Amino acid sequence: MSLVHAFQSCGLYILLDVNSGAVYEVDNRVYEVTHQYKKLEDREIIQSLKHKYEERDIYEALAEIRE
Repeated sequence: MSLVHAFQSCGLYILLDVNSGAVYEVDNRVYEVTHQYKKLEDREIIQSLKHKYEERDIYEALAEIRE
C-alpha cells in the first residue's frame, strides 16, 4: 500500500492515495482496517475488529486495501 490518507467528510469515509492521486469512498469497515493496516498483522486486525464485524468481512476489507 502506498501513502494513504484516510479521513471523514460530510459523513463519508474517504481514502486518498497520495502517490497516484486516486480518491476512494469506502465504508466504515475498510476505513477502520486502513487505520490498522500498516501497524498490525492481519490476524491482529481481525482480532481487534471481530467484535464489530464478521471475520469474512474483515478479510474482504483487507483484500480491497491490497488492490
